[in-house]
Amino acid sequence: MPRPMHPTLNKPLAHTTREKIAILFGRGLLLHCPACGQSYLQYKPILAKYEATAPGMVKIVMRDYPLNPACNPNLTTMIHPAACDAAVAVRLAKQHGRGEAMEEWLYTHQQGMTSPIVRQAARDIGQVTDFDAKYASTLEGVKADVALGQQLRVQQTPTFFINGIKIEGSWQPQFFDQAIAYELQHAAK
Repeated sequence: MPRPMHPTLNKPLAHTTREKIAILFGRGLLLHCPACGQSYLQYKPILAKYEATAPGMVKIVMRDYPLNPACNPNLTTMIHPAACDAAVAVRLAKQHGRGEAMEEWLYTHQQGMTSPIVRQAARDIGQVTDFDAKYASTLEGVKADVALGQQLRVQQTPTFFINGIKIEGSWQPQFFDQAIAYELQHAAK
């Protein structure tokens, strides 16, 4: 049975030659989504393992898909009020080399998350001093990810694509690990 292919887009999802496998993460929300936080924490050591054992063979591409109609026009109901601010906070923290620390903090401090708490964490954890000044322009990048998510028919978070194969929701870590191992094995052929 042929494997499903990813939709054709004007810009590539990720590098998907036979030499590498690509994993596109739908990083839906960085705060209130227990499944997103759980998969992030569970998959992090798996991805680190492949970075150590097959350097350069697994490319991770993170995209935002916040469940907040202020930055996601595909929604009509407010699900996570601080999701737009969280996505912007990570992007701005990356400019200071603190993106991973910001993500980690957001994933591990989901309860009680509000926009003021996210903005304070952006200052403290992400070393972002110009959040308000850069918010609108940075939010445009988040909205571009949302548009890509709509093209890919993302309907929930987290959503993953492994070499173009869509996976909605989280898999048990051992199955996620096996999927990457399978793709690496077939990339070598």
